[in-house]
Amino acid sequence: MSESMDQFTQMATQLAIDLIQRFEGIRHQPYFCPAGRLTIGWGSTRGVEPGMQITNQQAQKMLKEEVLELESEIRSCVKVKLKDHELAALLSLAHWDHAI
Repeated sequence: MSESMDQFTQMATQLAIDLIQRFEGIRHQPYFCPAGRLTIGWGSTRGVEPGMQITNQQAQKMLKEEVLELESEIRSCVKVKLKDHELAALLSLAHWDHAI
């Protein structure tokens, strides 16, 4: 990946994370989201087990890993060049949809 693509990815990823955190809120213990899925952190649903607890750092790591994975999925589907804010919006939407 080129340096300019790395910068593009990093900016879009951070914009998405900021957007998700702004609207999602954080929980350090599992809860059931409106869709009935066990959720933790900023809407993470993978690997969540009853009774677990996470720190802010763990929640941040989980969210970043999920956003990067979603970015790869989005890039495989979208065949046009996206601006940072466009990709960030798609990542935020995909994160919300992914949790359902």
